Amino acid sequence: MIEKENILYRGLCLAKNDYFAAKISYSCVFGINIDLSIVIYRKDTWESYKSFYFKSLASGADQKEWFKKAEKMVMQLDKPEDWKRPHRYCLALYAK
Repeated sequence: MIEKENILYRGLCLAKNDYFAAKISYSCVFGINIDLSIVIYRKDTWESYKSFYFKSLASGADQKEWFKKAEKMVMQLDKPEDWKRPHRYCLALYAK
């Protein structure tokens, strides 16, 4: 089977709260399945905080599950200790 990257979903925000946003960073269609890589970013520095991935149907029938799973992950995260601290933002800029 031929594997191809699907850029249609890249960058799609699946869930967010006051501190984090879950976006699709990579999607790959393989036959009837689609592999999704989701990255959770901090909203103050846009650093990647956590990531997870899963498989679903490429037809889009499971798209509601994408949102539910991402929302579940984001809602478990509390406010970071160093939220909006100036030194944290500077470190993030320097690391980029």
